[in-house]
Amino acid sequence: MNRDFDRIAVWANEHNRPIYIGEFGAYSKADLVSRTLWTNAVARAAEARHFSWAYWEFCAGFGAFDSQNEKWIPQLLSALIP
Repeated sequence: MNRDFDRIAVWANEHNRPIYIGEFGAYSKADLVSRTLWTNAVARAAEARHFSWAYWEFCAGFGAFDSQNEKWIPQLLSALIP
């Protein structure tokens, strides 16, 4: 991912283009530790290169919010907003 993001950053700088990483996420069938680590890695890698980003969806299969309990999933929230 870092190598790919670096290539994108070089292109963006050469062409004076902003980069938006849209709709990334980790599906809830994966364990929470892996989801949290991956989510954090993508968000921080994007931010380090001044890419904007958006997490894919609020409270369904990829969500960072538990709609049944009406609360954030703390690990994912912290990965998104440290």
